[in-house]
Amino acid sequence: MKRIVSVLLIISCLVSLSACAKRDGTEPTNKYEDSVALFCNLLVYDLKDIRGFAPDSFWDYMKNEEGFDINGEKEKANVALYIEKFRESTLADYGKGVKIKHKIVEDQYLNEVSIENKKTYLRENYGIEASRVNEVKRVTVEFTIKGGEKEITNTVDVLPVKIDGKWYVCTTSGYFYIHPYASAAMAY
Repeated sequence: MKRIVSVLLIISCLVSLSACAKRDGTEPTNKYEDSVALFCNLLVYDLKDIRGFAPDSFWDYMKNEEGFDINGEKEKANVALYIEKFRESTLADYGKGVKIKHKIVEDQYLNEVSIENKKTYLRENYGIEASRVNEVKRVTVEFTIKGGEKEITNTVDVLPVKIDGKWYVCTTSGYFYIHPYASAAMAY
């Protein structure tokens, strides 16, 4: 009996630890709130990888249309270098103790016309069929980046999109945030 209780205790601890594991960008999320948190980590690049920011269809698009194979050794090295350079820049601006906090200040479901427009965009640009898009929300996120004596607070609207049961964050234009054109789209 002691052995069974010990095994159950160990299993429950492992389940608890895995449930609290920090999102590192390698996997998509099961809740839209987690996809928003992952997006906020993108802002300070506290990540190991970027594959979890978009579904496989997007990565297929990037390989076929842009020549960027996320699974290629060269590309993996470039992503790691990019993340590290951005992290170094963030540390230079905010110091080693940089922290990011975020809160969702508003979330709403889009109306049917807006949802259909996003589904059309995802199908035309990334080959993601409308039937694969389970849900689309519009979320306003307030985030604060703080380190040393510097602090910045800003808000941004994002679109968490549920595709094949997993959540990914897009710009309000429809780009996955990891897309090279996303930062340009954010300016409009």
